[in-house]
Amino acid sequence: MTTPTTAWQRVAQGILDQIQTGKIPVGAKIPSHQQLIERSGASLGTVKRALAHLQDVGVLQGRQGAGVFVLRQPSSEDLDLSGTEDLTLAALRAELETLRGRLADLEGIDAARIEKLESRVAALEPGI
Repeated sequence: MTTPTTAWQRVAQGILDQIQTGKIPVGAKIPSHQQLIERSGASLGTVKRALAHLQDVGVLQGRQGAGVFVLRQPSSEDLDLSGTEDLTLAALRAELETLRGRLADLEGIDAARIEKLESRVAALEPGI
C-alpha cells in the first residue's frame, strides 16, 4: 500500500481501511456523502471522486435511491492508489455535478439550461 498523495486518495484509503478491517462489512451501506465530508474534512467533489474510483474498481456499488454499498473486500491492487488515473468517466461526472451546482448558484442558471447541459454530457458518455 502506498501513501495517498491527493485528497480524494486519502478519502478512498480511509474507506478501504474501514472495509479491510471489517468496520464496514461486505454488503453494508457506506456512510452518506455528508457523513464522509464531516469525518474527512474533504469537499463534496473530493468525496465523490473517491467513491467514483472505488466504484470503478468494483469495491463499491452505487444503487439509485438506496446509497453506496460494499461489493467485495479490496484486493492488494485496490489498495495501491499510486497509479490511479485522475480523470475517469465517473470522476468527470462527479466533477461536472459539483461544478454545475456552483455555476447555477453563481450565475442563476435556470433548470432548462442545466437539463440541456446534462443531455449533452449524457450524449458524450457512450463514445467515451
